[in-house]
Amino acid sequence: MRLDSMKNLPTFTHFKLLFLTALVFTSCSRAETLFKVPATINMTIPAGINIFDIFGLRTQETFLYEASLSSRGIDPGAVDRVTACSGFFRSFFNAVELEFISVIEISVVDPQDTTRTREVFFVDPVPLGSRNELQLNPSLPEIQDFIYEGDKLMFLVELTFRSIPPSNLDIRIDMEFSALAEE
Repeated sequence: MRLDSMKNLPTFTHFKLLFLTALVFTSCSRAETLFKVPATINMTIPAGINIFDIFGLRTQETFLYEASLSSRGIDPGAVDRVTACSGFFRSFFNAVELEFISVIEISVVDPQDTTRTREVFFVDPVPLGSRNELQLNPSLPEIQDFIYEGDKLMFLVELTFRSIPPSNLDIRIDMEFSALAEE
């Protein structure tokens, strides 16, 4: 009798796993992308930075959120959240391998309280053998309350290094954010 009950164990376990997977997919709300908003950061990584320090850059960039709303005729109340979608970290002029960087973190900063930040993109760790372009991983937090004056966002870029940068490097960070409405 005991052997028969053990034969059914894998089937029962598979059934529970299938049931839980179906439950997760049916309970998640769906979101419709209303529009996407691009943002770009240009920066220079200076040569000779200490590998024990985190290199940080705080910058205010144009973020055409209000312009995107009005050009599409979308009511601001229709947008439930704005989240990171996709991003790339690129060497701008030189084809330099970026494997000297260990960690990339990009956050948005509240301009009224600069101690309040929310991560939007990251790469941790940067893979060895990386070329002159890295795809950034988007984070899940909503950033709509960080957009100010309609078309501005303040970013904080933090880099941790594996080794000393070989020379001054011009970097371009291209990001895209999605304005979503819950269905």
